Amino acid sequence: MADHIIILDENGKIAEQGTWQDLRSDVGYISKVVLKEKEGREGKPRDRAESQDKPQMPTKSPGDADDLQERTRKTGDMTLYTYYFGAIGPARLSVLICSVSSYATFLGLIPYWLRWLAESNGERVWFYSGIYFALTLGAFISVVTTVANIFLVIAPHAGTKLHSRLLRTVMYAPQSYFASTDTGTTLNRFSADMMMIDRQLPGALFQVSQNLFRMISQCVLLGVTQPLIMIALPLTILVLYLIQKVYLATSRQLRFLDLEARALVNASFLETLEGVPTIPAFCWQRAFIKDNVRKLDLSMRPDYLLMCIQRWLDVVLDLMVPALAICTIVIAIALKGTTTGGQIGIALNVILQLNQYLFRLVDSWTRLETSLGAISRLRTFEKEVPPEEKPNERTQLNPPSAWPTHGAVELVHLSASYKPPTVVLNDVNYSIAPGTKVGVVGRTGSGKSSLLLSILRLVELEGDQSTVCIDGLDVRDLPRNTVRSRIITVPQDPMLVMTDTVRENLNVAGTGDISDNDMIRVLERVRLWSVIQARGKNTKAAEREARDLDAAMGLVVPVSEASTSSNTIANTTPKNERTSPDDGKKPPLPEGEDDDEPKDSKMNDDNSGDESDNSTLSNPLDVKMKSLPLSQGQQQLFSLARALLMRTSRGRLVLLDEATSNVDGETDKLMQTLIRNEFSDHTVITVAHRLETIMDSDVVLVLDGGKLVEVGPPSELAKKEGGFFRSLIHGKRRD
Repeated sequence: MADHIIILDENGKIAEQGTWQDLRSDVGYISKVVLKEKEGREGKPRDRAESQDKPQMPTKSPGDADDLQERTRKTGDMTLYTYYFGAIGPARLSVLICSVSSYATFLGLIPYWLRWLAESNGERVWFYSGIYFALTLGAFISVVTTVANIFLVIAPHAGTKLHSRLLRTVMYAPQSYFASTDTGTTLNRFSADMMMIDRQLPGALFQVSQNLFRMISQCVLLGVTQPLIMIALPLTILVLYLIQKVYLATSRQLRFLDLEARALVNASFLETLEGVPTIPAFCWQRAFIKDNVRKLDLSMRPDYLLMCIQRWLDVVLDLMVPALAICTIVIAIALKGTTTGGQIGIALNVILQLNQYLFRLVDSWTRLETSLGAISRLRTFEKEVPPEEKPNERTQLNPPSAWPTHGAVELVHLSASYKPPTVVLNDVNYSIAPGTKVGVVGRTGSGKSSLLLSILRLVELEGDQSTVCIDGLDVRDLPRNTVRSRIITVPQDPMLVMTDTVRENLNVAGTGDISDNDMIRVLERVRLWSVIQARGKNTKAAEREARDLDAAMGLVVPVSEASTSSNTIANTTPKNERTSPDDGKKPPLPEGEDDDEPKDSKMNDDNSGDESDNSTLSNPLDVKMKSLPLSQGQQQLFSLARALLMRTSRGRLVLLDEATSNVDGETDKLMQTLIRNEFSDHTVITVAHRLETIMDSDVVLVLDGGKLVEVGPPSELAKKEGGFFRSLIHGKRRD
């Protein structure tokens, strides 16, 4: 497709250039690529290439450490029931056992009572009918109690508890887990696994408990009426045991494959969602659609095969029912004259129901076993992913409420890693004085962001001598959450919660010491308040049109009536109950701003009547973030505004990680001016790829391969011949 091709060598210099035909005829890079392509089209290498093009399920070697888990999939693990029943709770489980056993008892007594009614010759009909009605009513109440207990009590409680365990494990997982685990795998645990726990497990538990106790009651009834027919029962149980043993060994594996294969679709969806701006630009729609369809087809294969073997099980069990019925009739004929007609009828009815319950028990048991695959994955995940807080860590201290009050940072033999033995920072030593503006630069993978993560204890420090001290306190002696909640951070990803309001995204701590006026002031400083106001009005106008349309169709109460009722409620509220929760106390304001109320936030009482139908949405701070589509640059400005509000509740240490990576030059200058003015008395550590953003810093730290290679003022480092920083400025690679 290209008219001219330029090939760069490992030093960034032009090695070859020319047209495709010229380069493929020479002995060089293109000729090697063409040779490999030919090898891929001929012989066995072609099969490997084709197999690599298709998504493959992850395979494990026989000597892998997961052999125990593989054997567990085949043979089952009874401790999974203990784990699941522990999530249900002993009280709820006891109620379930009592209700389902009562239901089975009442249901088993009904046919026996009908036999007595048939042999009573019409005597005491009301007595027998009343007892029959009582037995039926007891069975109905018992089954209703069982269903309500399982689906209204057990399922929500167990699902909530297991979801909390999963969420707690993910939230407290170390950074190494997120660095080595695909996002689709984590999403699959919250979607497919939890859906199976919430929807399939309760139904399977109900079927197993119901059929188990009904089978027990029928066995007791059968032993009372016709003990000889019990001879066929052990043979039936043996056949069913062999069937379920073969079936479970396959179904467990397919269920695990089904759960793991769904992660492929989730990962493909997330990757496509993240690349929406890029995919159309390069016309990659067909390729991504084809890839998604291929992964969807692969994820559906285990589910389809599982349905096939379930139908096979149904067919085999259904074929055994008439065979056992014929055996029952043959035994009755052979024993003619020793039993009455009523006993034969009850025995035939009981044996058919008993075998039906046995078959249903096997079917529901296998479904329960396969559904327990989600429980097994959750328990394994909880065991294998350790929390950040180790039980043998140092004694945790509680720093002063205003810590860090100065912002002094001291790095002593700092070495850190996401997952040992790979080290991302290697023996970094430097002391940062309070109020110093520090820039951190380096090429990709040099350890810039890892330096900030180590200060926040998101990356594990390696070695006993590796130390990060903030205002004289070692961060290893402090709780991780305390360290992170006391430092002002502005990440490259603003991390906005789109379902929350503007106010909730600005006040992330949820404290009541930040008023609306303070939020409006910082939004004005970053030039976002007018944008939020304008887009908020458009959003409110669209909502008002939708309400008017619904009112015209008779779907909702008209807006005028709704606003009248809301105004009536507001007018009846005591005035002292509608005051601001801050009780007049205002936090420090950004520099250069007076204490007057901003003109954009003033409420004009004269115009209140014009917008009476929109009184509940008059404040743009209450608009959802998803209704304000902000660009990437505007989101970073919003993140800076949030950092300005953090000054009232956090210490004097600010960490900026590529805070201006998605903004234009003018906005970059605005953000740099705000950072210099608003954080003038703070220690600011800035990671930047744009070197012009840190040229006014007091000190620049240059990292390369996780090591600190240069330190000094940027003006001096820029003049240093052969220096790393100078090579970064001129875009040259230093050998």
